[in-house]
Amino acid sequence: MLTDQVLKKVLGELKRRGANGIRGLGVVFRRMDNNGDKRFDREEFKQGLRENGHNLSDDDFNRIFLHFDRNSDGVINFDEFMRGVRGDLNPQRKAFVNMAYKKLDRTGDGFVDIRDMAKAYDVTQHPKFISGEMTKNQVLEEFMA
Repeated sequence: MLTDQVLKKVLGELKRRGANGIRGLGVVFRRMDNNGDKRFDREEFKQGLRENGHNLSDDDFNRIFLHFDRNSDGVINFDEFMRGVRGDLNPQRKAFVNMAYKKLDRTGDGFVDIRDMAKAYDVTQHPKFISGEMTKNQVLEEFMA
């Protein structure tokens, strides 16, 4: 199979499963990422796809791996892979995301930083703030992380 056909096969299976397809794949890969670097080598990638129910030949696994290994360093960045699998936002969702971003960017500088969040997010209702475990700044920093 050509790379595009392999990708369509994987995406088709994920789409068939609905929201659980992509979410399930994300869960599998996050669980496999023992060192937390969000990167997978060829064997980890193959194991993750197989564990998620994708039965591809070794050649097809190699094709799709090479497709997502953009810089040819032998590893795939998890976030780039998930963005590639999810595809672009539809226009309505993109408009909603932009609207939310504009609401959060209180300073209007094009960035959402801790100052913006302090204006948009009332930390006084956070359980750890209420209990005294965290300060306002700690709650904001945790949220931003």
